Amino acid sequence: MEIQFQIFKDKNLLIQKYKGSFSIENYKAQVVNMVNNPDWKYIDKVLVDLRNINVKNVLQHIEELAEIKENIIKKKHVTVHLVDEPSTTVFSHLYKEELKEKNYNINYCSTIEKAIELLNSNTSKKELEEMISNLNSSF
Repeated sequence: MEIQFQIFKDKNLLIQKYKGSFSIENYKAQVVNMVNNPDWKYIDKVLVDLRNINVKNVLQHIEELAEIKENIIKKKHVTVHLVDEPSTTVFSHLYKEELKEKNYNINYCSTIEKAIELLNSNTSKKELEEMISNLNSSF
């Protein structure tokens, strides 16, 4: 699994793009790396692009993903999953439900426009598409 990402400090935004087959080990290692980044403290919005990930084996890890969010990420922020297939929609819905009682703000949608709205961002559609296409780091 490849995770491309970039922190946009001026927008308090982290964008992550997942590619390949989901790996809980890679995900957890990337999360630890991310929360140790000094710029993490500025982030209050996270856009997760799930349009190129195979989530076939992720459903068995929903509880573990919720624990990672609660115990490693800890920080409250708005998370939006950008989805385009039934499997990623199901994953995002189950993940949201798993964390519902903890008051995490997690949403999912299938369009850039809706992602902008859910993130309460002043970014244009074209700008966000360019940001997603040109992420400068990978894990």
